[in-house]
Amino acid sequence: MNRFLTASLVIMGMGMSPALAAPVDDGPILAIPTSKSASDCPSGKVCLFRDANYTGPFYYFSVGSANFTQLPCAACTNGVHGNDGTFNNQMTSWINRSSSRFCWYVRTQYGGTPRVMNTGTSNPNVGAANNDLASSLRKC
Repeated sequence: MNRFLTASLVIMGMGMSPALAAPVDDGPILAIPTSKSASDCPSGKVCLFRDANYTGPFYYFSVGSANFTQLPCAACTNGVHGNDGTFNNQMTSWINRSSSRFCWYVRTQYGGTPRVMNTGTSNPNVGAANNDLASSLRKC
């Protein structure tokens, strides 16, 4: 069965609301408006934020994504390692509010050493060594 990614990113105050549908191999991914605090991350989801302290544009996930270059993010222009209008190489903070352990990876298709995100944990700033490096995410 082929699943589809449905993503829409709304940047509050910027008048943008693009929508995209593209096939992915690992389930639905939703983007939501710019965050102002950790409480914006829904229960049962894993949230990846562009900025420190759970702020800025972010995506929340139920399953993950093999390739963050498929996640549009017009406001994602601060990446140390790339600024291609996607969420690739943009993450600075995260929250795991799901009931599963997740891992994020520095390469698409889950390449590289996994960085573990245990259930019920969070990181307000991944630090200089990991900042703006996330390219994929899945349960692990």
